[in-house]
Amino acid sequence: MEPPDGRWGWMVVLGVAITNMTNQSMVSIFSLLYGDRILSMGHGTTGAAIIMNLMSAVTNFSGFVIGPMIKQFSYRKAAYVGGILVATGVMLTSTARYMWQMIITYSCLAGLGLGLLNPATFVAVNSYFNYHRGRAVGLGLAGTGLGQMAMPLIVRALMDEFDFEGTVLILGALSLHSLVGASLFQPVEWHLLPDTPKLEAVKLPIERILENRRKSSCALDESDIDVSIFCPDNNFNKNIKKQTESRSAGFWSRIVDLMDLDLLCDPVFVNLALGLALVYTAGINFSLIFPFFLLDTAGLSRAQTALCMSVLACADISCRLLLPQVTDRIKAPSRIVFLIGAVSLAAVRSITAETRDFYKLLTISMINGFVRGSTVVNLNLSLSEYCSNEKKLPAAIGINMIAKGIGILSFGPMIGWLRDVTDSYPLCIHTMSALMFVSMLSWIIEMIYTK
Repeated sequence: MEPPDGRWGWMVVLGVAITNMTNQSMVSIFSLLYGDRILSMGHGTTGAAIIMNLMSAVTNFSGFVIGPMIKQFSYRKAAYVGGILVATGVMLTSTARYMWQMIITYSCLAGLGLGLLNPATFVAVNSYFNYHRGRAVGLGLAGTGLGQMAMPLIVRALMDEFDFEGTVLILGALSLHSLVGASLFQPVEWHLLPDTPKLEAVKLPIERILENRRKSSCALDESDIDVSIFCPDNNFNKNIKKQTESRSAGFWSRIVDLMDLDLLCDPVFVNLALGLALVYTAGINFSLIFPFFLLDTAGLSRAQTALCMSVLACADISCRLLLPQVTDRIKAPSRIVFLIGAVSLAAVRSITAETRDFYKLLTISMINGFVRGSTVVNLNLSLSEYCSNEKKLPAAIGINMIAKGIGILSFGPMIGWLRDVTDSYPLCIHTMSALMFVSMLSWIIEMIYTK
């Protein structure tokens, strides 16, 4: 049996788009929605940064549980749990009066929910598609982009009609649409299609004879009678020690099997996961720095800055929708597309750092957004392409999420320290571009070595 590569799979894509639109896009409205509340608590930008960084860490370090969870249960149940956690966390945040309460409700609960939703939605799409996988993933991710464009308008409209508590409660209820989306994640076994019949090679007579001999040998081995004489073992303590060691080894082997940690023994996978994590980390830090670069270094007005960021977002969504149509048709490897996109993105961002003219920045922002879309679409697809065993895919995504969490906690503060010491946003952008170049160079060296 083989996946339908469409049919009900497109309903799964619709469910992913709904889930992303009402949940993943929540992160983009944090400052708009919670900024005044954090200021009223007596905390400024530092407090907001702590809450967001902790949320990002919880989201990515949920990779420790997402692999075993999907493996033991299903991507549908993981999506249900994730959606409930996000909605609960957002709703409880409406009652938060202190920063530690927001850390518990928003950073921990909502962050953990988002960490479960992202892998669950990807595994759901991945299980339904083979040939149109890139197109399906792109359509699902487009929901995030549409949500990021619509959510600020929704928040503004709600805050004009309701107070802070009412707005947050309504947004929490809106995030429950993820349960509707997850309901569309039917088990792929319900929709499998028969394999295309293949002709089997006809066995030659000599092959039949050898096969019969092997079967006879196996039967003889199984029916052999044990006539060995029992001899008492004088090394009783040694045997007990061996049994204890074997039990300990058995426990750790079960942990390894449950979390598929044997993936870490594959140097190609480790190189792949680290490269994806470093590019992701550089992207997160660029998104934080880019508005300040436009305002402070390039000297743009707030209206011009908003226009550049809107153009970048629109180009990103366009790439998520259009690029998979091409790559699926020409059967381009996802990892190669990601490699080209990451190298191009690093170059474009370095050019951005040296540009000051508004119209040039507007054009570069469009290119930046389109190229960024190519990396977003192909990030998890690169893992899926390498992990041909679908049972190991959730664990592979979980390990990559952990690597992203480590990258954010390691390089995020370093970029902030570099900015404070040098007072230069362009230098920070160049540093992140260099990080991307180095990670992709390791990919190229590995590809040449293993070719």
